[in-house]
Amino acid sequence: MLVGFFAYANTFDAQFNFDDVPAILGNPTVRSAESVTDPLAIRGNRAVGNFSFALNYKIAAELTGDGFSVRGYHYFNLAVHLANALLVYLLVILTIRRSTSGESSEWRGRGIAFLAALLFVSHPLQTQAVTYIVQRFTSLATTFYLLSLVCYIFARSQRGDSTGGHRLKAAVFWALSIVLAALAMGTKEIAITLPFTIILYEFLFFRGSIVKRLLAAGAFLLTLIIVPLSIIGASGGHFMDRIAALTKVQTAMPRLDYLFTQFKVVATYLRLLFFPAGQNLEYDFPVSHSFFEGE
Repeated sequence: MLVGFFAYANTFDAQFNFDDVPAILGNPTVRSAESVTDPLAIRGNRAVGNFSFALNYKIAAELTGDGFSVRGYHYFNLAVHLANALLVYLLVILTIRRSTSGESSEWRGRGIAFLAALLFVSHPLQTQAVTYIVQRFTSLATTFYLLSLVCYIFARSQRGDSTGGHRLKAAVFWALSIVLAALAMGTKEIAITLPFTIILYEFLFFRGSIVKRLLAAGAFLLTLIIVPLSIIGASGGHFMDRIAALTKVQTAMPRLDYLFTQFKVVATYLRLLFFPAGQNLEYDFPVSHSFFEGE
């Protein structure tokens, strides 16, 4: 927590930039008092993230008189990032416990979890998600994503005990995991991978009847409908128009050229995971017209 705080302590006065303007400053939902008192009134995709910005605005307005005072937004972003680091720590410990046993393994597991969380909280590649205010959509979706996965692990771990109390705990954690999955998808569309992650985790780290395992993990596939429904809500019912706009990414570039260019983008991001030097807020990649162009 200390490493994470001091790493970002010099960013609290960074002003709104780029997409912050339409998504926060120019978003009437953020300034609406109804958004805080009645969160269900928030419509469209990323409603959960918009609620967090509305809450930020109200708190900042009451404390400073300026609902767009940036410090409160940065404090919130950093708190989310630190919470995610704690969840990474917990997730690694739970995963190692599923794979090993014994006191020595427990202590080794804690050491590995600590290093994983330390890397997560301090990796330079996280900078944009923490300091670029609107990227809270990404970090907050990650919070719900990790919480959902952790709750699912707790639920499945409880099912190994046949007593009524443990069965009740398992049911509660499973239901909570479903709710958190829905919140993740209501924060940002990247969470659509969560059901598949849970299914993969189930078959990697748990045992039991195939049917019961499919029912426990496969039920999360039902949450996949949340993302398309939120897109329909944001587009006023014109689903295909909204999909076309999202996949076009507001560019006149032909889609196939865009796809070929994206391969270089993905390669750059993978390189930054291991060697995070030369980071840039907005990279300028030359357009590729074939798969091998620009290699």
